[in-house]
Amino acid sequence: MQGIYWTGPLVTMSYEITLEAMRVEGSDFFCGLTFPVDENPCTLIPGGWGGTLCGLSCIN
Repeated sequence: MQGIYWTGPLVTMSYEITLEAMRVEGSDFFCGLTFPVDENPCTLIPGGWGGTLCGLSCIN
């Protein structure tokens, strides 16, 4: 597993995230992208929950 961790200041204005990813093997989620929503983190899970769903998951 690999990851990138942002240590800069938290972006508080409108922003857009672009992600290109592809699962090459396996059947469960292959990416988790956590981003701030106001003061709370939210995670995008593509291909999760058995490989068939995409959704948002909150941390805490």
